[in-house]
Amino acid sequence: SLDRQLQRKADELGGVVDLRYDPQCTQSSLDRHLIGRAGKLERLGLATRIAPACWTLKQELEPTLRQLGIRGDIIK
Repeated sequence: SLDRQLQRKADELGGVVDLRYDPQCTQSSLDRHLIGRAGKLERLGLATRIAPACWTLKQELEPTLRQLGIRGDIIK
């Protein structure tokens, strides 16, 4: 569900996931989880950091994650 939320944020903002801290709003634990997940996607090569706490997601994000999940299930 974190990946879907990141994708939704990217779709809303023209392809950019902006998770920068807003001093007028309190940062929720969900925001911290989304930042962590975006960092993980970056390490997997599925996201690119364009600024602090801002990423663009690769087009092949969903199919690649599905393949990784299937591969993990096979290994188990």
